[in-house]
This record gives sequence, C-alpha cells and structure tokens, in this order.
Amino acid sequence: MIDIYLAIPYTNYSDHEREWIFETANRIAAKYILQGNTVISPISHSHPIAKYDLIGKDFESWRKFNFELLNLCRELYVVCIDGWKKSTGIKAEIEFAKEHDIPIKYLSGMI
Repeated sequence: MIDIYLAIPYTNYSDHEREWIFETANRIAAKYILQGNTVISPISHSHPIAKYDLIGKDFESWRKFNFELLNLCRELYVVCIDGWKKSTGIKAEIEFAKEHDIPIKYLSGMI
C-alpha cells in the first residue's frame, strides 16, 4: 500500500503556471519520500505525458487513473494553493477519499 496520494490543483491554470505546479508537486513529494513515505503524485506522472496532447490535461481525462491510484493509498494529502477549493479534480478526489474511508490531510504553507 502507498502511504500518500498527493493532490494539487492543475487544470484551471496556464501552461506556464502548470510548470510551476509540476515543480511544486515534485518538491513536496520529495519531502515526504525523504521522510520515509511512499508517495504517488499524479501530476508528477501525468504532466509530462499530457504535454504530448494525446491525453487531455483536464481531470476527466485522468479520473479513472487517479481514482485507481488513490484507492491504493493510506491517505490523501491536498496541497492548498490558490484555486484548490474550485478544482473539480480536488473536489472529486476528496469525495472519493471520504467514500472509501481514506483520511485526508490539508497542506498549507508548504510552498
């Protein structure tokens, strides 16, 4: 089982902002990995793939993939940057976690 699923808003940002979000997700994931956790960061995985425009950059394009990963995790960590409360993906991931009794932790002040 994976310790942490790292959720960060992504879709409603420009390409330039998405690069920053990608780097931020990687830094946060690295922090938790260095503490001995196993971490899955969907943005760390999907951002480079989505650049090829073969798969959408929106949550719906990644819903099945993300939910399958989240279902393997002990906890959902939500990165609370601007826009996280409006994020369709974050809302869906939080709902999924609640439905599957996956604890949720909200991260602020990490950036």
